[in-house]
Amino acid sequence: MKMQGRSSTSRRGGCVFGFFPALVGFLLLPGLDRAWGAVTFDVSPASASTSFSGMVELTVQGLQESTVIIRRGLDLNGNGALDPGEPVTLHIEVTDNEVPILAGVTNWNIPFDQDPAVGALRVRINYYQTWLGHTAGTHVWQLVSPTGRFSPIQAIQRLTPPALGQGVRGVVRGGSTNQPAAMVVALDLMADASLAALVVADSQGRYELPLPPGVYAVIPVKPGWVTDMDAAFFAELDAGRWVSADLELLSASRTLSGRLVRADRGDVGLPAVFLQVESDAGLLAVAWTDADGSFVVPVRTGTWTVRPALEDLALRGCLFASRGQSYGTSTGSVSGIRVEVDPANAAFYGRVVDAEGRPMAGIRLRVSGQTGGLDYDGDDPVTDDQGRYTGMVVGGESSWWQVLVDPMLNRSLSNHVISGFRFAEPMAPGEARAQDLRVVVATNEIVGTVRNANGLPVREISVLGRCRLGGEVFYGSGWMTDPEGRYRMPVIGGSWEVHLLCYDLQDAGYNCAPMQTVTVAGRNTGVDFVVFPQPAPVLSQPVWSGPQQFRFQIHGLPWTTYEVQVSGDLRQWQTLTTVTPVMEGGPFYTGATVTDSSAGSSPRFYRLLRR
Repeated sequence: MKMQGRSSTSRRGGCVFGFFPALVGFLLLPGLDRAWGAVTFDVSPASASTSFSGMVELTVQGLQESTVIIRRGLDLNGNGALDPGEPVTLHIEVTDNEVPILAGVTNWNIPFDQDPAVGALRVRINYYQTWLGHTAGTHVWQLVSPTGRFSPIQAIQRLTPPALGQGVRGVVRGGSTNQPAAMVVALDLMADASLAALVVADSQGRYELPLPPGVYAVIPVKPGWVTDMDAAFFAELDAGRWVSADLELLSASRTLSGRLVRADRGDVGLPAVFLQVESDAGLLAVAWTDADGSFVVPVRTGTWTVRPALEDLALRGCLFASRGQSYGTSTGSVSGIRVEVDPANAAFYGRVVDAEGRPMAGIRLRVSGQTGGLDYDGDDPVTDDQGRYTGMVVGGESSWWQVLVDPMLNRSLSNHVISGFRFAEPMAPGEARAQDLRVVVATNEIVGTVRNANGLPVREISVLGRCRLGGEVFYGSGWMTDPEGRYRMPVIGGSWEVHLLCYDLQDAGYNCAPMQTVTVAGRNTGVDFVVFPQPAPVLSQPVWSGPQQFRFQIHGLPWTTYEVQVSGDLRQWQTLTTVTPVMEGGPFYTGATVTDSSAGSSPRFYRLLRR
């Protein structure tokens, strides 16, 4: 069975779905299990730390039918079974010897059978990034026959928190009552608020959440209750420091109800998908879709949006684009909501390797883009133990897509540069684009500051670098400027372009800043930036670039046309040129350089007009 690259094995494409009928409590004909023989079901590892990073493997033997359903649920009451009301956090369909195919290549986001033997399944699920399956507690896995050929078979997996010397502990309350089985979630504020760890409160509402040193937002969530995100507890944990935090849930007074479906097939509901329901007032409610994709989410008065978790959609080969739908509950509950997701129809695919070509497991990529006016953000495939990834895309007209690795989401890469990024790539339905990425340890660094025209530091501006070396284009990240406007970007020796992320500058009220070019040879190379406020564009100080030549750059906005005028007496002005800066290759503000090749006469005055 060929599972790399383009496959000629059995295929299923697009968005993989499953419909789980009411199997609990069905009647088996006498002797049916015996007639079909014994079916076994195991999970490995059966016990692990919540910090486990690897592949979870499910094995099935003695199977007499081609398709089964695999579910995972969280045992909140600790009785070793999945009871009504306990969340089903994963639901997939697996067919014996069938490989999920997307645009002619294997879709590694979707678990599938990797055992070539008939009647045996070996299903591997990527656990390299923290998600709901990493919650501390007992997870109940179930193997279900959709035709009732055998009774549901259960396997238990227990995850325990690591023995760390620091963390957060306390009690979860709601309505002045301690809340058992509430989930406590830590978001890593140094990694784009990614999920860091989860734990379930005990029968008294008490919790203890060990965490590595870092900066976290800690929140409680529980189906049926509402979380005030503005009241999140912020924990800055040093080594050996435990802090106390009692967390509060808000009661609900309304409900949102509806169904999560495929956009192209409204009759196909998606089960066991985690829903994040957010209000314009900073409130959060959570729920999971049920067996046919339906949901009921208790909320409060306000305006709400419903967003399915991209991690769960990836297991079904689907993507979500916000269509601007919101639901007001000021006059009561809202029903009949239809949340649509789109089946992927194109892909980036390849491997992430180190400088020696060895596969790198657990690397989180970022694949995002736009097609037909819809924005798809946050498809973050994670490489498996062979370094393989599939970046799912919804291709079509008026599309552009990008694939990259953000060191902010991958702490292990904070001192590396990476080649193989793709920006502003048009993608057609059925197109699969091969793209490997190579990770190299940095040997040098570029340091500097970002300040405004008054000399004040500008914080939270992303700094990016680009270098062409040996036929490859390497990219570096200086993360974001700190409260003093400082940044540090690991690089390798060579000629680097240093860019400030235009979108961050615009969000902070500044014009986009032209790039600077620097040759890196020593350990530290300095590059400082001065940025200017909108709306007026600004010309940088002219510099000599050759005989009778001045060169300067425009601080402005992309896709905006500017007229550069020149005068010798500040009374009569002539047009020197017009310039329209662009966002070349995605995040890079370019095309802002102006050259005056007739600068032999003196004096020369310049001004900039927006057209």
